[in-house]
Amino acid sequence: MHWLELSDTEVKWVARSVMGALRDNSWQEWADPVQPRFFNAIFNGLFGNPIDFWDPDPVECGVALSALTRESARRTAIELMVAGELLCRPIPPDVHVSVERWAAAFGIEGQSLTLARQTASGAYYQAQADLYRHGYWGAYAATAHNVDAQVARYGVSAFAATHEPDPELAAQWQQLAHCAPGTIGRSVWEFYGLHGFDWPGEPGGANPITAQHDWIHVLADYSATGLGEIETAAFRITSTRLPGTLLTFLGELGFWHSGMIGSAFSGWHQAYSLDAKDAPESVADAFRRGAACNQDLYLETDFFAFKDVNLDTLRERWNIPPKQSVHSPGWKTRTHLTAADGESHSPPDFTI
Repeated sequence: MHWLELSDTEVKWVARSVMGALRDNSWQEWADPVQPRFFNAIFNGLFGNPIDFWDPDPVECGVALSALTRESARRTAIELMVAGELLCRPIPPDVHVSVERWAAAFGIEGQSLTLARQTASGAYYQAQADLYRHGYWGAYAATAHNVDAQVARYGVSAFAATHEPDPELAAQWQQLAHCAPGTIGRSVWEFYGLHGFDWPGEPGGANPITAQHDWIHVLADYSATGLGEIETAAFRITSTRLPGTLLTFLGELGFWHSGMIGSAFSGWHQAYSLDAKDAPESVADAFRRGAACNQDLYLETDFFAFKDVNLDTLRERWNIPPKQSVHSPGWKTRTHLTAADGESHSPPDFTI
């Protein structure tokens, strides 16, 4: 992940660039109060560089361009700006125009910006479809699963959900009940039972692409709340080389904080998950823990091969450090995203 490759000098210029784009001199205030909390936590927790995002220290685009000579550093700045956009409900036109201007000046283009453009313009279903096709779901499907026919038949939800029964797959998951207590297999079985989730292979349940991340919920001890989904996505970015994970993290901000993007699995939610106590710090801690992990949990890991291994043993083997955030709910938390965030609803009824 190129975010982790910034030098100390680049970190400071990226921070000033984010402030310059999202907190322009013409309006001074942040568009949403969660933005400075989020960036403070990320820069302190991920980069180890505490920067006060409430203290205005923006920079002009041309000055930042001269300072950020590496393309990867400029891309990081733009991706963080997009994250700031997707925390807003709605995305203010001035903020979106400002980020577009910075991206053009920096010579940066890509799916992250496309996602922000579609969301800002009200093209919600197109944003959702492109997010799933270009995020980790599409990348993982391309390497491990053939879902193109099902996407053509059932739509974008086929990237995430089971539509056609697979009794053999469902039985494989149900048999996790026979694993010993304390193993990752038994814990995942308990996780599904705790929330009443349908099994992969059962229509309405997760498909193997989505179900892979349920093992990580349990392994990294993240709940099935909106915050837990964002934490799991943050952990994923720094613990796998699988393409599309950053785009998926940005999508999760839209799913579980602003509600500006709809989950193809559970619909649109008004969660405001990052408003919770120390929630941005919990997300930053998830980045840190994922970066420490020495096992690629997508490209190298068939969790069924480890189903009988004790959870604590796996965490030690794969170098997953304990949480530092005391307000991060664990996988045994009973409240999950549907109960916490209410019934899914239609896309936002405003456009920019």
